[in-house]
Amino acid sequence: MLEEFDIVIHDYDESMADGVAKMWNTWDELWPGSFTQGNPYTAERVKKQYATLSALAILIAIDQESKKPVGSCTLFAHWRDKEAAYIGTLGVSPKALG
Repeated sequence: MLEEFDIVIHDYDESMADGVAKMWNTWDELWPGSFTQGNPYTAERVKKQYATLSALAILIAIDQESKKPVGSCTLFAHWRDKEAAYIGTLGVSPKALG
């Protein structure tokens, strides 16, 4: 049976950077070729990366029991179609996959 999570989606803020870094570092086993490319994420790296984005939304899924990030999603305006948007990065931590 799959473990269930009580998840709430929040807009990213810099106070989440350390938790996001730790979560992203768990993605290596799921991401083809590795997510971190051998360079583990830190809170500073997350802050710098997100500070440079012109995203419509940066969303973080927070597990309400542990209060830790278990997923993230970036949403961007489409460069050709003003009526469309696209997902930049979408992923979850391995433990949230069940």
